Amino acid sequence: MRHLETMKGHGTMTSHAGEQVAVRYELHVYEDEIHAGTLDNPGATLPGLKEIRGTIQPVRFFGENGLTLKMEDGRSLKFFFTDTHGSIALNSWIG
Repeated sequence: MRHLETMKGHGTMTSHAGEQVAVRYELHVYEDEIHAGTLDNPGATLPGLKEIRGTIQPVRFFGENGLTLKMEDGRSLKFFFTDTHGSIALNSWIG
């Protein structure tokens, strides 16, 4: 798995009910590498699935699915907390 990007900063988390909370986030984007070696290029790889791991603090709306994080750079993602320490699982990129 190859590290592609770190996203770190302050943003806004929004609940289903529209309640907004200022948060800090640190997220890391990883990408699987699929071995695709040939006789001509035995070390060749293809990009695989991407995964985002990280934390968002403070933890609010724990247990609610589909929270939205709006990041400093304008990108947004839907997520949910996987533990009370702020670890997240990604639902989808919004843009």
